[in-house]
Amino acid sequence: MFKKIKIRTKLLVGFIFISIIALSLGTIGILRLQQAGEADRNLYHRITLAMGDLEVMSSGLQKIRIAYRDIIIKDTALDNYKTQSEKIASIRKSVQDALKRYEKTIMTADGKKKYDSYCFNWNEYNTHVDQMLAFGAKNNIREAKR
Repeated sequence: MFKKIKIRTKLLVGFIFISIIALSLGTIGILRLQQAGEADRNLYHRITLAMGDLEVMSSGLQKIRIAYRDIIIKDTALDNYKTQSEKIASIRKSVQDALKRYEKTIMTADGKKKYDSYCFNWNEYNTHVDQMLAFGAKNNIREAKR
């Protein structure tokens, strides 16, 4: 049967067959590239951007600790207390904003559990900072040092 077909027809069938194979490979390639692009966007938005929020949370905690220390060390200057307490309020706001953004990126139950633990400890820490600020407002640095 194949011997009776003209060479022109054989070549045409061959080209059409190769074209179908190339079309299917191209379609599969394009679909896989779209999936890879989506995975890359997900990686960027859920992990890479979240790392910046983690840095804000971590450095914010340390900056509050430093401002707290400066209030205690320089216990005579009321201006220092006001400056440092304003700095603490600003840092707290930036950490709270980072916490809200970070919560949206959590993908696992274990991540949610760790986030909740961090939030609990963050609120507990802020309770102690509030007590220290209250003592500092009354210029009772001795109690704030405890």
